[in-house]
Amino acid sequence: MSDKIFLDTNILVYLFSKDEPYKKGNAIKAIAQSSCITGINNINELANVLIKKFNVSYTDVVRCIDQVSQSIEVVNINIEIIKQAIIIHERYHYSYFDSLVISTAIENQCAFLYSEDMQHNHLINDTLTIKDIFKA
Repeated sequence: MSDKIFLDTNILVYLFSKDEPYKKGNAIKAIAQSSCITGINNINELANVLIKKFNVSYTDVVRCIDQVSQSIEVVNINIEIIKQAIIIHERYHYSYFDSLVISTAIENQCAFLYSEDMQHNHLINDTLTIKDIFKA
């Protein structure tokens, strides 16, 4: 089985993008070829982006969330993940919310975190590598 991959919100957003077909294609391909998971906080952020930036109707936002949750495992956060996020924030200087994503990926034993907003090929805690799937 392939390594588990954690998807940051920006990858999820591109699944529903109409004006960036290259990025949408890469996001779809990544999900189809891998065992992917994301966090409940990423689903919350996706809903917010769909409503505020894409002006998607509430009915369609629910449909989008259903589509994501049917093809990607969605995991919760807990106190240990939050405490680890604070340590990651202090050590690597990512924002707290990015550190929460990183911590959730580590807690769920992901080998890779796909995000276009973090440092490409950065190895965190010798276990998780951040990848920007849109880099050539």
